[in-house]
Amino acid sequence: MKEKRTRPLSWTPESEARRRDFRRALVCAVGVHALLFVALFFAFQWKTQDEDVMVELWAETPTTGTSPNGGPSVEPPPAPSPAPEPAPAPSPAPREQSAPAAKPQPQPQKDLAEERRKADIVQAEERRRQEKLKEKQLQEQKRQQELQKKADEAKKAAEAKRRAAEDAKKAAEAKRRAAEEAQKAAQAQAAAQAKAAAQVRAQEAARMAAARVRSQELARTMGGAASSRSAGTPTGDRTAQFQNLSGSARAGFIAKVRACIRPNIIFSVPSGVRRGQHQAVYRVRLMPSGDQIGSPQKLKASGLAGYDAAVERAIAKCSRFPSVPGVVMPGEVSLTFDPVDVR
Repeated sequence: MKEKRTRPLSWTPESEARRRDFRRALVCAVGVHALLFVALFFAFQWKTQDEDVMVELWAETPTTGTSPNGGPSVEPPPAPSPAPEPAPAPSPAPREQSAPAAKPQPQPQKDLAEERRKADIVQAEERRRQEKLKEKQLQEQKRQQELQKKADEAKKAAEAKRRAAEDAKKAAEAKRRAAEEAQKAAQAQAAAQAKAAAQVRAQEAARMAAARVRSQELARTMGGAASSRSAGTPTGDRTAQFQNLSGSARAGFIAKVRACIRPNIIFSVPSGVRRGQHQAVYRVRLMPSGDQIGSPQKLKASGLAGYDAAVERAIAKCSRFPSVPGVVMPGEVSLTFDPVDVR
C-alpha cells in the first residue's frame, strides 16, 4: 500500500515556485563556480609548463677541450685494439677539462612579447582611465560653470526685477504726490475763484445798494421839480407815449441802452449755443432822468444762471440810461438779451 504524501500546511503555489527557482539558482551557481575553478586550473598549468630552449654559445678562440663551436669536445670511441701484446703500462689518460659554466639563459622571446603586450594593455587602460577622468573633470567643470552662469543670470534677473519694482514704486509715489499737488492747486484755485466771485458779488451788491439809495435820494430831492415837469405825464403815460413812438425811434433808444449795458456783460458762452436758445428778459423802471428805480426785474430766465447774473450786473452798472432827443424817457422798459451777442 502506497503512502499518501501530505503537503505542509504552509504550502502555496507561490512557495513551491520559489523553491523551484531557488534550486535552479543553486545549480547554476555551482556550475559557474566549477567552470571558474577549471579555467583557473588550466591558466596556472599554462603558466608553469616547461619549454625547451636552445642556446648557442660562441667564443672568439676555441679553447682546449672544447669544440670549434664552443662546446665541450667529445672524443670518438677508441678503435678496437689488435691482439694484446705485452706493452708498457699505459700512461694515465689526460684529465678532461671541465666544461665552462653555462651562461644564464635569456628570457624567451615569447614571454617578453607577452609581457610587452600586457604592459601595453595596462598602459592603454591607464590612458583610457586618465582620459575618462579628464573628460569627467571637464564635464564637471562645465557643469559647474553652467550652474554658476545660471545662478548669475538668476541673480541679475532678481536684481533687475527688484530695481523695476523700486522704480515702479517711486513712479507711483511721484504720481500720487503730483495728483495731490494738482488737487491742492485745483482746490486753491477754486477757493481763490470763489473768493474773487464772492468779492465781485459783494462789490456789485454794495454798488447796487448805493445806486438804489442814490436813486431814492435823487427821487426825493427832485420830486417836486419832476412832478411839475411831468405834470400830466405820469409813469404809465410816459410808457404809453414811448410805445406810441415809431419803430425806428424805439429801436434807436433800445440800441443806445444795449450799447450801455452789453460791454459790461462778462460771461464765457458755451460752445454750441444757438441764437434764440437762451434768452433773458428783464424789466427796468426808470425815472424821467433815466436813472433806474430799484433793481431790474427778471421776466424770463435764459437757462444759464451765470449769464443771468452777468446781465443783472451789467444793467446795474448802466445806472442812468442814455436819452435820445425827441424821445420821451419811458417809465419802464423791457430788454431782451441773448448770449450769442456776447461772442
